[in-house]
Amino acid sequence: TQQVTLAFDLGPTREIAVQIHSVITAIGIKMEGLECHVFIGGTPLSQDKTRLKKCHIAVGSPGKISAPFNY
Repeated sequence: TQQVTLAFDLGPTREIAVQIHSVITAIGIKMEGLECHVFIGGTPLSQDKTRLKKCHIAVGSPGKISAPFNY
């Protein structure tokens, strides 16, 4: 079975994206297997592409979330 990203949550800033990720992780703690990743500046694009393929929920700024699709 191929896993796909089910939701994208865009935050206007890095700090808000990190906060959103924390809330989603806290809410989903009882959901076995839930993968939520935050995509923010400072991480290599190759790592973002790998993580995007493995997560259910992607949180980040619009530019960082769209970068893996543009390259």
